[in-house]
Amino acid sequence: MTHALNAHRREDTQSVDPNSIPPSAPSSFLSHASARSSSSSAITSISRGKRKAESVAMSEGGSKHSWPLSAKARTEEDRSSFIATITSRLDNFMHAITAPLPPPPTTNPLVDAAMDYINSMPQLSTDDRIDIGDYFLSATPDEVNIFLKHQELAKQIWVQRRLMKYRDGQR
Repeated sequence: MTHALNAHRREDTQSVDPNSIPPSAPSSFLSHASARSSSSSAITSISRGKRKAESVAMSEGGSKHSWPLSAKARTEEDRSSFIATITSRLDNFMHAITAPLPPPPTTNPLVDAAMDYINSMPQLSTDDRIDIGDYFLSATPDEVNIFLKHQELAKQIWVQRRLMKYRDGQR
């Protein structure tokens, strides 16, 4: 009978995960049980021990033991998490792409005309053009209009004076 029991156990261990087998009864428990009774009562004692261990485990945890996920389940969970992350990032990206662009800054048409004139002056360096452009952006429309109304020679003198004042920190 012991041989049949061992054969049955071998079949179980081959098809069952070793981590899923509950702890066995202590050896002293088995030796006392087999010394007192026949082999069937020893098996009964072992079964009682298992039930006792299961009830203790249930009272401690309050619920069934959850086993770690299998490799396939972990892979599936990782894949789902990855897809959710990518979907979220794509949604954010699509909102950024489809968001309307802010309107271009409006400029004073007088400043545009004054800058066209300044850019046509070959004697001015790039730095001079930038400095005069900065001045025109902070000037009132009347100041820009007065510049535009000057004669050619007066405009050139005005630009030279304005550059000197601008570099000296004056307005």
